[in-house]
Amino acid sequence: MDLWFDGALMAVGAMLIDRYVGDVSNRYHPLRWMGNILDALDRRV
Repeated sequence: MDLWFDGALMAVGAMLIDRYVGDVSNRYHPLRWMGNILDALDRRV
């Protein structure tokens, strides 16, 4: 398949997963962990 078709297929698949599964809670999200670590470092510095 062409590269543009693969990209479009992945984008549609990602939107469907997001629509039916949704976001994970903040407790389990890696970006939340990084934010907490950076916040703790910021308070120490």
